[in-house]
Amino acid sequence: MKKALGLVALAVFGLALLLQAGEAAGRHGYYRYPAVHKDTVVFVSEGDLWSVDIGGGAARRLTTHHAQETHPAVSPDGSTIAFSAQYEGPTEVYTMPLAGGLPVRRTFAGQTSIVVGWTPAAGRSPLLPSSTPPPLSAR
Repeated sequence: MKKALGLVALAVFGLALLLQAGEAAGRHGYYRYPAVHKDTVVFVSEGDLWSVDIGGGAARRLTTHHAQETHPAVSPDGSTIAFSAQYEGPTEVYTMPLAGGLPVRRTFAGQTSIVVGWTPAAGRSPLLPSSTPPPLSAR
């Protein structure tokens, strides 16, 4: 419980730094759904995924699709991001390397699938709410 509260506090702190940096540079916007892994914050702005160092600095856009990406979650090893997106109709789960690359669709539920984290078993699969069918295993 303390670890979860600590991560939430860290995410709020990271977003505060992002807001300060954006305003100082004359950029105003909405920064949503922060996901923190070590020194990296992944967040949603302008409907796309971005990453930035937790200490601040220039954010790097990870996605540029015209559809909305939401609810990023960084894998326990920090190599992969799972997120929800509306690329092909309903909101489904996708993964991509944290360093950037092409998203891979992981669910085919035909209904809204929202990422809430990663499974505890070595972080191999994105964790979804219980009402969502399980994702396809990573290939």
